[in-house]
Amino acid sequence: YAEFDTLLMGRRTFEIARAMGENFCCKQVIVASRSLRPADYPEVEIVSEGLEAGFESFVHNLVETFGSTA
Repeated sequence: YAEFDTLLMGRRTFEIARAMGENFCCKQVIVASRSLRPADYPEVEIVSEGLEAGFESFVHNLVETFGSTA
């Protein structure tokens, strides 16, 4: 976990992690969600566009947008 600077997760995983007390300190967090409102979670990037196209397409678009260190 410490080796990653960016975390990509779905809404449910994000909600569970926050309920367990995770604050994602020093991490860029990208949450794929159609229902979360970005204004409610300004500390994370809420991505809702492109989810219908499928996960592979969604991740490809994220890499093009945010870059990759892999």
